Parts: sequence; C-alpha cells; structure tokens
Amino acid sequence: MKLSVITVKLLTLLFYYSYCLGKNPDNDIVIIYTNDVHGAVDEKIGYAGVSSYRKKVEENTPYVTLVDVGDAIQGATIGAISQGEYIIDIMNTMEYDIAVPGNHEFDYGMEQFQNLAKKLTCGYISCNFRNATTGQLILQPYQIMTYGDVKVAYVGIITPESFEKSNPASFMDSDGKYIFDFDGDTTGEKLYTSVQKAVDDAREQGADFVIAVGHLGEFTDITTEWTAQFVVEHTKGIDAFIDGHSHEVTPSYMQKNIEGKEIPITQSGTRLEYIGQVTIGKDGSLKTEIINSNQVPSKDPNITSFIEKIKSSYQDKLEEVLGHTEFNLYMTNEKGKWIIQKKETNLANLVLDAFLSEAKEYGGADIALCNSGSIRASLPPGNIIYNDTLHVLPSNIGSCIYDVPGQTILDVLEMGARKFPDYNSGLLHTAGLTYSIDPYIPSTVTVDENNVFVGVSGDRRVHNVMVNNEPLDPDRTYRVITNNSIMRKKEDGFVFNGKELVNTNFALPSDLFINYIRKLNEIPDIYRIPQGRLTFARKGKSKIEVLMVLPMKISFEGLTSLPFNDNMKTGEVKEFPFKLYSGQDIIPEDTYTLSLVVKSKSSHPEVAEFSYDEKTKMLKLIAKSVGVTELAIQYSAKVTIPTMNEYITFSQSLGIFTITVDSDTLNDKENNTSVEENQNKENTSVGENQNKENTSVGENQ
Repeated sequence: MKLSVITVKLLTLLFYYSYCLGKNPDNDIVIIYTNDVHGAVDEKIGYAGVSSYRKKVEENTPYVTLVDVGDAIQGATIGAISQGEYIIDIMNTMEYDIAVPGNHEFDYGMEQFQNLAKKLTCGYISCNFRNATTGQLILQPYQIMTYGDVKVAYVGIITPESFEKSNPASFMDSDGKYIFDFDGDTTGEKLYTSVQKAVDDAREQGADFVIAVGHLGEFTDITTEWTAQFVVEHTKGIDAFIDGHSHEVTPSYMQKNIEGKEIPITQSGTRLEYIGQVTIGKDGSLKTEIINSNQVPSKDPNITSFIEKIKSSYQDKLEEVLGHTEFNLYMTNEKGKWIIQKKETNLANLVLDAFLSEAKEYGGADIALCNSGSIRASLPPGNIIYNDTLHVLPSNIGSCIYDVPGQTILDVLEMGARKFPDYNSGLLHTAGLTYSIDPYIPSTVTVDENNVFVGVSGDRRVHNVMVNNEPLDPDRTYRVITNNSIMRKKEDGFVFNGKELVNTNFALPSDLFINYIRKLNEIPDIYRIPQGRLTFARKGKSKIEVLMVLPMKISFEGLTSLPFNDNMKTGEVKEFPFKLYSGQDIIPEDTYTLSLVVKSKSSHPEVAEFSYDEKTKMLKLIAKSVGVTELAIQYSAKVTIPTMNEYITFSQSLGIFTITVDSDTLNDKENNTSVEENQNKENTSVGENQNKENTSVGENQ
C-alpha cells in the first residue's frame, strides 16, 4: 500500500524533546544533515553554504557532525558526466562524517556503487542492505561517534523501494535473479527486525543516543510499511530519525514508538533549498530544525572554488545552443508538482517524438515509450542549451530497440497506469501510440514483493489503444524504442515478455533528444499544448474526456491560508466551504455532482479536530479544550459534469497543522495543572513568532 500525501509543515518551528539515557554531553552535539541533493552542488544554499554553516556552528561547540542521507550523486550534469565521482570528491573535501546510500546511489550500476563507496572517505552505512544468498550485510550497519564521554550511534537504513526506483539490474545476476536484498517484505517485519537489531547492538556497544539515518520517506508516494514513521512505530531505542527519499520538508514529525514514546522524524526537502539540524543538548534534550538560506549568510570560498574548477573542465560544451522555444516545455506545474507523473505534457511529447524520429538511424520503430520518472526537468522559454537537455534526461543508461508483442505492450501500459491518480514515475508517455485510462476501474495489476509486474488479474483500466491511428493488435509484433532501464532492467517494475532485440546501447536518451532539437532548431507550435496521446475516459463511452488537462481545481475556501502553527480559543470554530474552480471562476453548484471523501486525523481530538458536514459541504476546525494537537487533513473528490459528459478526480493533502487551544479565563483547577501546557506554549512560540515571515515557504513546497 502507498501513502500519497503531500506533507507541508512550518519550516522554522523548533520542536523540543527530552530523552535522557546514560550520560549527557558537556557541550551541545550538533548534527547537520543533507538529503536528496541530487547533484545540486551550487544551487540555493549549495555545498559551499553547508560548509560555511558548519564552520559557524563549530564556533560554539566542538561537537559538530555532517551527515548525508542519500540521493546525492544523481540528478544533475555534474553527477551524470562523472557517474557520481565528482560529487564524492566534493563530499570528501567537505569531510562528511556519516553517509547512507539512497536508491539513486545505485543508478550507475553495482560496480560503480562499490567504487564510489570505497572512494567516499567516511564510507556508507546500512543495516538492511545484504547479500540475498548468504544474508550477510554489505555495509556496516551503524557507526558510533564519541563526543567527550558521550557516544552517539548512527544507524543507516536504505529504502527497499531501491529495487523499483533505481536500476533494478544493479541488484541482479546475469540470469535476472536478485542477489541483493533490502529486507523489504510486504509486512515490513524484516525491515523492523533489522533496524531493531542494529539499535540493540549499538546500545550494547555503549551508545548513549541512537540516531536513525534513513533514506525511507514519510508520506509522499512511499510504501506505507517502509516509511520512517512505521519503522519508528515498530521499534524502540531510536532517539531521533533523520530521513530522506520523499523530498518533504519536515522540521519534526512526532511519532510514537513501540513503547509509546514520541520520537521526532525530520527531513530537509531536496536540492539544498534547506539543510537540517538535530541538536543533542547538554541536558540530554533533542531539538530538530530546518535551516533556510537566510540563516546561511556566507559560502565557503574553498568549496566554491573546488566546484568551479570541476565545472570549468566541461563548461564550454554545456553552453552550446541547440535550439529555441517561445513557450514553456513543462513537466511540473506552477507549484512545482510533477504533473508529468499524472498526465501528458508537451515536454513529454517532444522527448518521445525525438526518440521515434531518431530511431530511424538505428533500425526504426513504430512506437516510442518512456517512463515519466526518466524526464527530470522543464525547459523555459528561450534558448535551449546542451546542459538543459542533460537536466531533462540525466540518465547514463542507453537506449534500445526491440520487437515486442502487442499483448506485452498492453501489459506495460496497464502497469504504468496502475497507480493513477497518484503520482507515478512509471506512467508511460508515448509517440506513435495513444491510449486512454479509465480511473473508475480499480487496477488489477499484480506485482511481486519487489513491485515487479506479474500479471493482470481482472478488468483492465487501459483501453482505446491506437498505433498510428489503427487499433493495437495483441497478436502482432511492434518495434519499440525506449530506454534500457524499463526494457531490460525492470525499472518501475516493467517486464517486456517476448521481446526480441533489434539494437541496444546505440545512444543515450539525451543524445537522441539533442540531435532532434538541433534538427528542429525552433520548437514548433504543435508542442504548445498536449496532443491527446494520453486521455482519461470511461470504457465504452464515445466521449473521450481529457482529464487533468481541464483547468479545474477543488478547494476548501480559506484552508490553504490557515497557518500551520495556529492559536485558537476554546469553542472557536473556523469554517471552510467547498468550492470548485475553473481557472479563477467558481463553477455553480447546480452544474455538477460531487462525491467527496474527507479524511482527517488529530493527535489529540479532545483538543481540536476537523469535522466535515456532507450536507452543507462545509469543513470545520473546532477548538474543544485547552491543549496542543497536531492535525492532518486529506480530501479527494470526483466531480461529474453531466452537460459535458466529463468527470474529474482530485486528491489533495495539506500536511500537519499544529493547533494550540487556550482560554481567556481558566478555573483554579486548570491553573493548578497548567504548568505543562504553558511550557508547550513556550516551546511552540518560536515557530509562531517566525510564522509571518515563513508561511509562504511551506506553501511553496
């Protein structure tokens, strides 16, 4: 099961949590962490900013540790052009102390990962990456660092999703059998057992504190049983969890462990827009926070110079102008959401047309396919330079052409459609082929424990499949160009049964794209809008509804303006009426029918909670009693517009709200028992004071 929740939290709110075991340090222990840098070495804060901030912190305490939580080496030219080696050089220069591999550390193959692991001075740790045959761990499960008389253990954890969200062939032998394992059974028990053993072993080795350093993720498109919060919930002995993988900005998410103790989980987003910090105080308390660019006033000139020297070696080539576009070629929307993983986009069409056109030089093809996760950046209006194309298609895995049975093509399209309407890196974009998805039909795709395609057990969502304007014939063979990641290496779980090789590794996908843009020079107007290659329609309906292209959105009026750290009075009610918009215009209620599901959760429902009135379509936030609570809200809707024979589905989540409820007058009994409540107000006041400056940051995430 996947959690698909967009988590947004107030970025400058500090959470305090005391958990004293054994000795406390004689100075603060400050753990500075980065996660999901994805090659953004000099963007935003950048590595030079991280280095400068570290030196600033070292002025106040001798105990400063620098940690990376994975996915550092992939996602930008500097990583792709060196297969990660330039990034490792930078990390060594910065003297990282602890590092955990993310799924993308394996993108360049197992042999290259092993080379990088040897080259990285601090090495990698993981308690759940093992030889599948012998059961032996590949890396050390944890590392203990000493700060004066205090020992802190760092336990490494890698996401079991690495099999499907990296290069699956990295983990297989020549026969396609998995020879590595990440303890990723469907129940999560293998993962919890491995983590618990590492924690217990570290405690036996004298660790006073245990910090989990995991590339697992929390809410956004993550297998539920493998999330950071589920690991905490099913273990004990972890004092704090530094997380990565899901690109969420999480100052602190409090999760109860198996003993009922609340443990903070923290994550700093992606691409060094922020960095994270965990502080173990001299009193044994733990404080987690997100550091923004305003708190990093300078950049280390030595690191800046080191990066510039690396980039200068290939800069002239990267600035070559290939072509020009007058309009945006997009894979994200205006809020930065990867809509390419939900629907057709003009950039996807341009990329796939490039594949199909350039295939003529290597054996020709009827169809071009590409998983949405392989397209990684948009192209703004203006000149398109060589470097832009490497951001769009950063993979170093080659292209291939195979003859594929029509039935197999239907199967892979079904596999790619199985998660809709959730974001899905496996959604397939096409050239030479068009198809429709019926979202009302639940996916009946079956997969194995590694999320690799097994079969289709029932009704299919994919229909109306056309190849060059003719219905696809399941008994015919079609020539397909795509990347080796999905054709041969089972990325995103794809299996191409019955395929026959025509040509392989003749060019990188980016090479095909570069050549095509050079030939076009000016991007034609046909790419201004999507072309109907991927549509959404009920099976058997004559009307093909282009779902998600329509400029419509749902909203509970005023909910997005609710501060993520808010104060209310007992008995106060805030109301948020449901609205359906087309652009900026509200669609009248009598023109559509609505099926709306609202799910909310409150850590202390007796303090405050959301309530939805189905009759009035009104969402209410009700403050009940004095205290502090954290609330999460998620809603999904199906809107039917009978006059247009169209339906639209939406799903949105608005993260974690921290609500403090107080009263103007408290009775004597309440006054006598309010010490802890007052302390809670003091602890949360930091975030409240900074809220005015920073609420927009969380909303942009």
